[in-house]
Amino acid sequence: MAQVNCKKCGRQVNAQVKYCPFCGNLLKKNILARVFFFIIAVSIIFIIYPKLTKKIDEEMLVEYTDPSISITASRLYEIYEKNELAADENYKGKVISVNGYIDSIGKDMIGKFYICLKTKEGPCSIKCFFDKAHKKKVSSQQKGTHVTITGRCDGKRGSVLLRKCKY
Repeated sequence: MAQVNCKKCGRQVNAQVKYCPFCGNLLKKNILARVFFFIIAVSIIFIIYPKLTKKIDEEMLVEYTDPSISITASRLYEIYEKNELAADENYKGKVISVNGYIDSIGKDMIGKFYICLKTKEGPCSIKCFFDKAHKKKVSSQQKGTHVTITGRCDGKRGSVLLRKCKY
């Protein structure tokens, strides 16, 4: 029978055993199980998660018929600062038009493009997310430009969020 040395205690043990009978050290590491779990984790991160977020986005389609709510970026942020619950009742889930000045333009970790609107309360108080179809329009904008953006209000998480935005 083949013998191997235990890496912990140094004694020779049968190559067929999983644990050293002297010190209990694991001799055979199940590499296949580790590879399997690694593949599962990668699949979740790169295959399942993007499909799940795309499905969620498709379920939240936005009708852009004339929005009944038109407001300045400063006023919208001020309303959310005073009473977030009441503001959610009035704006969350509704399509609104917000006008203000561009503070910054960027892209988040999953590739969604956004424009931050500046308010007197601070930079990036209103964050407007756009689909990739609007990349050209978003990238052509300049900081400090006055814009009116229409999108679905998703409440406040640091900034007031607008999703599925368009010009």
